[in-house]
Amino acid sequence: MAAIFRSKASKDAWLSSAHPEQNLGGKRPGTPGMGFGQKSPVAGGQVSYPVLILDVNGGSFAPKDSLVLGGFDLSAAPASVASARLRLFVNFAGAPRERVTLLVHPLARDWDENAISYLDVYSGRSPGADFTDLVAGQPVQGSFDVASNSADDFTRLPCANAPGWVEIDVLPIVRSWIADPQSAFGLLVEPPWWDDARHTALSPIGRKANLGRLEIAPSEWASWDGQPPGEGFLPIRLEAAARELGPEIVLD
Repeated sequence: MAAIFRSKASKDAWLSSAHPEQNLGGKRPGTPGMGFGQKSPVAGGQVSYPVLILDVNGGSFAPKDSLVLGGFDLSAAPASVASARLRLFVNFAGAPRERVTLLVHPLARDWDENAISYLDVYSGRSPGADFTDLVAGQPVQGSFDVASNSADDFTRLPCANAPGWVEIDVLPIVRSWIADPQSAFGLLVEPPWWDDARHTALSPIGRKANLGRLEIAPSEWASWDGQPPGEGFLPIRLEAAARELGPEIVLD
């Protein structure tokens, strides 16, 4: 079915329980020596680039990585839609996984991508922590399989043999936004905690597994020039296709 409307996210941020008070992602410049919050080794040095991370590990205080997306413009969307999909481009997957489940929650108010942190969304780092008042409404969930790719070529984006697009049905959320455009503040996308029954990711041998680190292409690639964030990093070749790989909502 051909898409009748699509809207790209214009803001986003990565949330990490390992760095609960730190702003990661957004349009902020990379920090000298620290980059954009993550680093990848390449021949001759290391690179750092804007990225959104999804992952979850076992244990009460093991790291969990989520992301927030916003700035979707649905002002020209049709009043009636039969399908609405959130599409995320997986640039790198550390391991092949089946039945990766993600939860997608609507956000209740506006937020600043250059300031938001994990503790603005979650009341604590433990699995039992409640959401703050930034999250409201019922989540939707979706599952997908993902293939892994080699970490050998981080010198260009997207990476060679990137796993590509994955999709989650977000029709109930989008319908509520179309009915009330003032409520379209964005989305929290998160993996369930390890001990949550909704965490169903499986390794190639069929055992419960973490997500293996999924790197999601952010909206920043549409305007970023690929230059290194200060000394100690190498430049990255940004392919023309990267400009179109940010998170998007597609309506049918």
